Amino acid sequence: EEIREIVDGAVPVYDEYLQDYRDALKELNERPTIEKIIEAIKLININKKIENGTITISDLKTLLPDTEIIQDYLSEYIRYLQMYQNDLGRNLTVDEIRDIIESVNAVIGYEANKTNDNHTDANNNVDSLEDGNTKKELLSRIAKLDGPKIDFAVNDISYDISDDKDIATIVSLKELTTSSRNSFIQFLEGKVNSITIKYLGNKTILVRNGKAKIKITNLEGAKEFRFIEMNGLKNENQDWQKIKDEKIEENISFSQEGFFSGGVQLRNSAGTKSNVVNIDFIVDWVSPTGKMEKYIPMQSATREDSIKIKLNVKDNFNTKKFSKINGIWDIMSTDYFDYELHGEAGLKVIKVEVSDMCGNKTTLKEPIWKVAK
Repeated sequence: EEIREIVDGAVPVYDEYLQDYRDALKELNERPTIEKIIEAIKLININKKIENGTITISDLKTLLPDTEIIQDYLSEYIRYLQMYQNDLGRNLTVDEIRDIIESVNAVIGYEANKTNDNHTDANNNVDSLEDGNTKKELLSRIAKLDGPKIDFAVNDISYDISDDKDIATIVSLKELTTSSRNSFIQFLEGKVNSITIKYLGNKTILVRNGKAKIKITNLEGAKEFRFIEMNGLKNENQDWQKIKDEKIEENISFSQEGFFSGGVQLRNSAGTKSNVVNIDFIVDWVSPTGKMEKYIPMQSATREDSIKIKLNVKDNFNTKKFSKINGIWDIMSTDYFDYELHGEAGLKVIKVEVSDMCGNKTTLKEPIWKVAK
């Protein structure tokens, strides 16, 4: 009766929920406002209706006026709200009730229309839930709809170092395996037009002359494929195409330099689509510029077998730069290098090749006299 007097008809008060009301009010501060008390009572009533399976669409719309509540989904709402109560072992908050409603809406939306956007929306909503049977079951519903999976390798003569270390995080090519290091040097030497690396955590194709070949294998039952335009990448054929010989080989052309993202999607004979798998591209065909200076300004001769040089190299993209000094390619982690002066005394030419990450090279030269000791 004291509670009924306080709320003054603003919300129903049930005798059988008295202990729950008392527990909820104890969790409020010492002098709660009338509004706080009403909200606490309302939430207890809602949770009891969820627990008893008697909650209505009207109840949910009143509680969540800004959330889409769909009449046909009521039984799904009740089942997953009850399951989430059991997972958490307590009453649900308003935000948690909203999370369940939005997750159910998103999963059913994906089941009805299997687009990539709907898949992302469903995954994001369900991922926000606390771990438990509710999240596990909703994720399972999403997984059942996911189409064939793809594992792809991308380059034009089977050089692929995407499973090696992230190029963005290393300071020397020596950190790569011998095979990957040799593959990357082949690319820098111009023997391959494009190569796949791991860059900033993503599988990325480096493109030097505006053309790259995408090769996709391990198609797991897929019958058709298409390429998706993303982030400025243009591809002439974005319609579904038949897969031949259980592999895909597609040429991609670029009309301008830049950072691009594209996507590939598969479809099986039943019409089930895979998720879109993103592929990043760095496209660059402009060589870096720079100059080489001797460590000692204006130095014209030396008796030593090596000389210290300084490189000042600039590139149109803010990516890693590479240099070939003393016949060895490596990442430019410093501007200063020791150049070896082989052979007898006489006029020598300090020759250094510098390259951007896409293998566009510039050769820098400086004369130096090697004087007999």
